[in-house]
Amino acid sequence: MLTPARNSRHLRSTNSNPLYIPRVKTKAGTKAFSVAAPTVWNSLPASVKSEDNNYSFIQPTSKHLSL
Repeated sequence: MLTPARNSRHLRSTNSNPLYIPRVKTKAGTKAFSVAAPTVWNSLPASVKSEDNNYSFIQPTSKHLSL
């Protein structure tokens, strides 16, 4: 399950919709979907995250991730 990150203070970064990245104890744990997905999402630029249609989202995401 993906959980939005919660801050007790209002920060500029809250506008970027960051996801909470759970802590893991092993290197194998970093490859789990619940850790990898928020890590990738948080690394995307805000301009990519704000796209409202699939094509406008997929193309810059592919360029950012070098797929």
